[in-house]
Order: sequence, then C-alpha cells, then structure tokens
Amino acid sequence: MSRKSFFLIVFLILGSVCFSQSADFITEMIEAETVSYEDVGYLCAVNLGLVSDSSSTQDALIALDKAGVISMPKEPTANISYSALANMCMKTWKIKGGLLYRITKANRYAFREFQSRVLIGTTVDPYSTVTGIQVLNLITQCMEIAGEIN
Repeated sequence: MSRKSFFLIVFLILGSVCFSQSADFITEMIEAETVSYEDVGYLCAVNLGLVSDSSSTQDALIALDKAGVISMPKEPTANISYSALANMCMKTWKIKGGLLYRITKANRYAFREFQSRVLIGTTVDPYSTVTGIQVLNLITQCMEIAGEIN
C-alpha cells in the first residue's frame, strides 16, 4: 500500500468519526418531505463556523441571530418557504442581489434573484414548502456561487 493510499484511508476514517452527526443530519435532510427554519439555520451556521456539528438546531439559529446574519424567526420549527430559504442563503453566502434586494433585504427579492439566476424555477410558488433534497441542492448551488465548491 502506498503512502498516499494510507493517508487517504486514515483521513476517511477520522472524517467519518468527526462528522458522523452532520452525516446523520444530511441523511435525514435527504429523506425529509418538509424542512424547518431550524434545519436550514443549522446548515448555514455550521457552514459559517458559528456552531459545531454537534450543536442543536436551536443553538444554530441563536448563533445566526447573534452574528446578525438573520433575525430569529417567530416560529423556528415551522416549515420554511422557498422565499425565506432564498433569503437565508443570500445572507449566509453573501450573494449580492439586485437593487431592490440590496435596499430591502426582503424574501421576495431574494426569491426573484434566485429565479433570475435559474436556481429556482420560474413556476415555483415562493410560499411553497421545500423538501430536504431541494434545500441541499440550493445550498450546494450557493456554495458554488460563493466559490466554496469548484
């Protein structure tokens, strides 16, 4: 076995132990029919390094609120809509929107920005709920825009 292969195996074993909770969370997200503000907040806060993988979803939302990324939603366990998801993503990955988004920071204009970038389909209702796969797909696209993924 080459030295490179050995280090790759050691890295994979350590990585699976260190990130087992986030892997479980991602697995749950893939299977989820609906996703809450807390769930999306957790993914955003972990990505920003505001909380660790082992933090709760509630702690993640509190950290995002304290950091000024988002305001604490009135109902954190409520299902998130496409427009709210778009706004959380815009703020988390610092995606510059159009003029009206920059002025208002409103969900409506974040949603419209994502539609204009073809990240969300033009026939999607901004108030419809989002599945786990759709959340992960949109977050991955935001990470690509922000340059975190090549």
